[in-house]
Amino acid sequence: MTRDHQLPGARDSGSPAALGLRLAAALAVAIVVGMVHAGSLSGGFVYDDHRFIEHNAALGSLGFVEAFTDPSTASAGEGIVHDIYRPLRTLLFSFEYALFVGETDDGALAYRLPLWHGVSIALHILNTLLVLRLLLTLLRCALLPAILGALLFGVHPMTSESVAWLSSQGDLLAMSFMLGALVLFERRGLGRTIGGLACFALACLAKESALMLPFLLPLRDLALPRADPAAPTPWARRTWIRFGLLLGLTGLYFVLRDAVLPGLAQVGHAHGSVWATVRAMLHGLAWYAEGLLAPFGFSFDTRIDVPERWSDPEVSIGLGLLASLLLASVFGLRRRRFVLTLACLGALVALGPVSNVLVPLKTFVADRFFYPALFCVALGLGAGLRGLRDTPRAAAMTVCALLLAVFAWSTFNRNAAWADDASLWHAVREDRPWNANAYQGLAFEAARAKRVHEAESAFATYLQANPF
Repeated sequence: MTRDHQLPGARDSGSPAALGLRLAAALAVAIVVGMVHAGSLSGGFVYDDHRFIEHNAALGSLGFVEAFTDPSTASAGEGIVHDIYRPLRTLLFSFEYALFVGETDDGALAYRLPLWHGVSIALHILNTLLVLRLLLTLLRCALLPAILGALLFGVHPMTSESVAWLSSQGDLLAMSFMLGALVLFERRGLGRTIGGLACFALACLAKESALMLPFLLPLRDLALPRADPAAPTPWARRTWIRFGLLLGLTGLYFVLRDAVLPGLAQVGHAHGSVWATVRAMLHGLAWYAEGLLAPFGFSFDTRIDVPERWSDPEVSIGLGLLASLLLASVFGLRRRRFVLTLACLGALVALGPVSNVLVPLKTFVADRFFYPALFCVALGLGAGLRGLRDTPRAAAMTVCALLLAVFAWSTFNRNAAWADDASLWHAVREDRPWNANAYQGLAFEAARAKRVHEAESAFATYLQANPF
């Protein structure tokens, strides 16, 4: 038998000692995550922020019903194709606009940007604490593994895009409601069921990534601790009832969305073929794995090439990762290690809405797409540490702590890239000198600053990389 790093009185998780340690852990995690992402407070409006927030006149007088029925309120600009339905995110922007926008003496609008970014940081801290809460339950109150797992979610560089980019507040808000639903669904009760369903509905209205929650719930319920681990583990009746209700809400969401914004796909399948899209999806899995294990550089606006052949290395790596996760999930089911199944299969479920196979999107991969799946990765880390014996566990925790420190430093340094558009595109160009959009963005910024020669040079490079 191994000793878990558990809360004192783990069998009585409501004891004062247990609650005190949980609160201390939560406070420590919140402080660390806040410090790592604090640099984004000095950030500005970048890229899509201009059309979603800065130039979106609808935010100043947005009505509640209008946000849900008029897709043009989500964005400003002529010629913009309205292909997203995230009314709750738009309402959040409108609320922030009312609180954080004033006027200067000459009548110009003054945006209190640190407060806008403070909302993003607060949402991410909330999500990290909810992850910690879920890990403590799923890992049977193993405190240190749960803390390290939550910190991985909180400080990993792949979270920088979701936290520092204001346009990504929809990702943060949707994740808050998804995690809240999972917490509410931990126990039985009509009130918890209604609350969880409400959270799911709000999450979908914040961003479409929440649509994976109905399929994540049975996996999570299977992994919940039981009084007798050796007893049979049929899913509880309430799990199936809630699953059916969630599917019903999913259908209502699609009816509402179709009434306001017909169609789901933003673009056609890669090369006009579903199989080409599948190859690109497998390439994307390899890209996410690399970003997870070696999250260095600056990955914003990454465009992956669609592999032409099934034998291409990126496809082979992605296929190997997919097979490994599926096999690990089956192993977890057969050996009754249901947390392993949730970590592996849950990550694939979380990536389903952004796989491009079900619904083709404009972008194949992005750090913000991985934000929901990072919860499953955090659970996998915590479960792996909890399963080790005492001496290897201590060594593994030390290594993890050092690695998390490196990740935190990398995340902290990424904040500088979100200061303004020029910084953003400089960071993209430095990481990927062949990225055409970087030169287009730099050309625009140079032209706005009246640096004509620099603008002409950057735009010429853009045309070479992306000819009409």
